[in-house]
This record gives sequence, structure tokens and C-alpha cells, in this order.
Amino acid sequence: MTDKIINNKTSDLEDYEVISRHLIQGKDLNPFGNVFGGQMLSWLDESSYIYLVTKTGYSNFVTVNMDNVNFRAPAKLGDVITFYGKLLNTGKSSATVSNSAFVHEPGRDSKIEIINCSITFVALKNGKPFPFFKKS
Repeated sequence: MTDKIINNKTSDLEDYEVISRHLIQGKDLNPFGNVFGGQMLSWLDESSYIYLVTKTGYSNFVTVNMDNVNFRAPAKLGDVITFYGKLLNTGKSSATVSNSAFVHEPGRDSKIEIINCSITFVALKNGKPFPFFKKS
């Protein structure tokens, strides 16, 4: 596992927007003091959903896939994690959001990447896929 450190240059995040922040608390940690991976995935899923709803104005989406999940570095008690996202692509009823989460190190102008992945959502209407993104 290699840490991805970004100094002042945030070119890797150029097209991304801040979509959420979380403070790591004791309830989020495993017995070794690292944030639970499942907790990180939950926060990513939730923040990506909110980002997509905000961008589209439609709210009936379900998660269908989390792809290329890469845990890069552990998050620790007291870390503030910033989640970044961007809309990668859309299909007829699906949308994929690319995500990265970083811890900003106080006192230094750098961020350490904690996790990245892509999450695909499908728009539903009456419990079935709905071609929300289909162009007329």
C-alpha cells in the first residue's frame, strides 16, 4: 500500500468537487486504531448519492456497483476526511461517480489519499430502472 501524497498542486483533483467531510471518531475505529473499511465505503456511497442527487435534481437512485476500490492509507482518530467526487459518465438510467477521499495534514500543505473508487447508480421509477439520462 503506497500513500498518494499531493502537495499544493491539486491537479489530480482538478475536475473534482468537495462532496462531504467526516471527522473520525472512536466508534469508527477497529481494535488497531484504523477506520473500518466498511465505514469508509458507507461514507463514500452516501456522499456520492448526495452529490448525484444535487447534480441531477432526481433522488430515486440505488447503488449497483462499487468498482476499483483502492484503500491507500489508514485514517486515524481525529482525522478529518474530505471526500471529492465528479460525474464520470451516464448511460440511459445509470450514472457513475468517481471518488477520492483525503486527509489534510494540519501544518502542511499536503493531502494523503485514503481511498478511491467509482460508484455506479441506477435511476428507478416504480421500482424499475428509469431512463432518466436518455436524450430525447
